[in-house]
Amino acid sequence: MKKLFLLLLLSAYAITVFLKPSDIVSDAPVYTDDYSMHYAQCLSTERFLTSAWKCWGYDPFFLAGFPNGALVNADNKAWELLVFALSPLLPEGFVFKLYLIILLLLYPFLAYAAARNFHLSPNAAFLTALLSMLFFHLSLAIDFVSWGMVSYVFACCLALYLFSLFNRLFESFTWKRWLVTTLLASLLLLMHILSPLLLVPPLLMLYLGYFKSLKLRHHLALALTAVAVLLLNSFWLMPVVQFFGDKTTRPEHYRFTLQIDSLFEPLSVYLTQKMSVLHKKVPALNSTFMDVFILLAAIAGIYRWKKEGRGKLLFPFLGGALFLFAIAYYGSRTEFFAQLQPQRFTLPFNLLLLIPAGAGLAALLTALFKERGTMLQLFAGLVTFALLVQPVFKPLKTVYQYGLYRLSCDFPAPLTELLKWLDTHTTREGRILIEDSECDTFHQYYGAHFPALFPEYVQREYLCGPRPMYPIKHSYASFTAGLLFEKKIEDYTLEELQRNFDIYNVGWIVCWCEESKKVFDRFPAYLVKAGDIDTFTLYEVKRTPSFFLKGRGTVQSDYNRLELTGVVPEDGEIIIGYHWMQYLKTEPQASLERAMIDDDPVGFIRIINPPPSLVIYNAY
Repeated sequence: MKKLFLLLLLSAYAITVFLKPSDIVSDAPVYTDDYSMHYAQCLSTERFLTSAWKCWGYDPFFLAGFPNGALVNADNKAWELLVFALSPLLPEGFVFKLYLIILLLLYPFLAYAAARNFHLSPNAAFLTALLSMLFFHLSLAIDFVSWGMVSYVFACCLALYLFSLFNRLFESFTWKRWLVTTLLASLLLLMHILSPLLLVPPLLMLYLGYFKSLKLRHHLALALTAVAVLLLNSFWLMPVVQFFGDKTTRPEHYRFTLQIDSLFEPLSVYLTQKMSVLHKKVPALNSTFMDVFILLAAIAGIYRWKKEGRGKLLFPFLGGALFLFAIAYYGSRTEFFAQLQPQRFTLPFNLLLLIPAGAGLAALLTALFKERGTMLQLFAGLVTFALLVQPVFKPLKTVYQYGLYRLSCDFPAPLTELLKWLDTHTTREGRILIEDSECDTFHQYYGAHFPALFPEYVQREYLCGPRPMYPIKHSYASFTAGLLFEKKIEDYTLEELQRNFDIYNVGWIVCWCEESKKVFDRFPAYLVKAGDIDTFTLYEVKRTPSFFLKGRGTVQSDYNRLELTGVVPEDGEIIIGYHWMQYLKTEPQASLERAMIDDDPVGFIRIINPPPSLVIYNAY
């Protein structure tokens, strides 16, 4: 119990690596990087669940209308449900942050419990937990948390624990253990869509090792587990399937993601102890010492297992590690795995090795210190400390001392000013074109995807996505770093800008890129400069706003609903500048079709013989 209490104290203290003590208890959410986008997604999902008991819906506030929550955010459903469940009791911002706090408190205990389920001694399990904390803070895991990839990190840690639960289940099958395992497996998939790749390969190998010892009812129960996991997650898996045709694959964007192109990357990682792909806050932290240490300790642990006759564990751990190793270091060379950001798989690869590493490290420390004289033990301890100062203690001190991974819970003052301007000088009659930015353009929105939250603070429709390069067809209707409607801004003529701004009903522009400003400044009679706020320049588009591309009328939009009034058709039909979706219906009933216009790959809403007023709604 003393060791577990110490573990709790360490994990609680380590939270301050990411959050100031005052931010831990504040009502404000985390905004840094992807967190702002995830928070926006939690809030929109809360609305969909409250109104329709669905985790997704038609969102008119981005990308000229798109199915929000149906496809590209399939890695945060557990996060969204937590916010939905607890927000009536606690402030939404705090509940959102609570998901991160739970991870930071829990992951060492998941490593400890996993080690115990694989029958490591309490001391060896404690060493495994400490090793997990060192690895967490000296590997890409800490970067993932700072970027907002919390669900993936949590899924990796839970996958390791769940793997150990299956081991206990195969050793001694009980229905209570089966139920707990099934529910946790469902939770794991709820956390991240890639979790099957983390768990299934080593689990299949473990299952094959126990195949003959399991009875028929056990095999049937395992099949039932797979069915139950899919059924419990069907509420978000079905939309993924239904909208999968809208997903886009753009190899030119792979450079932005976690790719490893070098065939010799493992040599760099394990011999020179450096990653060739640098994502660390400072180059000095780009060390792979912990990867090397875990691998060597795992080799010692596997050798010990072999001597102890625990052969059933060798195949799943070695096979699972090799599978994850191949994806992590060579997946970038394949078309499929390159889309999954292969370098992310170095995290589950090393976590899987933690269990044999804990066993090997415990054996090594026993050999060094057990039944040795006091002076020899002291000497061995001092040598160990000296060896770990440079690769472990100094980096940890640097991370904490300079707050390199400290997350922000503060809303930037310039954005408050910008949103106030938008609230005062724009209306719901037109859209606001937002020039977005990613990390490759140095996060012009103050280190985060703040535009994802704009509709929450100023209810307008925005031509941008919850994040740039959103991998769906609807992202054609966006503007990122000088790329407008998938064409370089400097290539546009005035006539082309006018045509596109009429189609998407652009009334105002917010941009930051100098090239974009130069282009817009060429046409002062059409694009009137309205001022500057920090690095952002604001423009008003001199045109009569209308969402009607054919016919006349007005549109009032909200989630899952477009209300049309004063409708005057042209040639017996109307076309409005909102993206078509297959589940849209009208009340009263009218013929609704897709109208393809120019290069937009999704198409817009056409209604044949419309009444003077009607509602377009998402019928799911």
